[in-house]
Amino acid sequence: MTLPAKIGLLNANNPTIDAKQWTEQIFTYAPFTNLFNATGQPSISLPLKTSQSGLPIGMQFTGRFADETTLLQLAAQLEEALPWNDRKPEKS
Repeated sequence: MTLPAKIGLLNANNPTIDAKQWTEQIFTYAPFTNLFNATGQPSISLPLKTSQSGLPIGMQFTGRFADETTLLQLAAQLEEALPWNDRKPEKS
């Protein structure tokens, strides 16, 4: 499980790293997101867990090409089984 990166960590305009280092950083942090963006496969991230501090933790699901319907049906079933609408992190 990987919690969200600190704001600014994945900065494409970071002058201290080159394009190769930035690409390696992105693929280390989120190796599958870019793959499915490139292939055009539908994907969905659902907030199925929360961290100890109450932050939502998403799980990514990917479907067959042009089959968004299955992912939306899965999301509806999971939301019914594990409702997340009322989950909010504590105010700091």
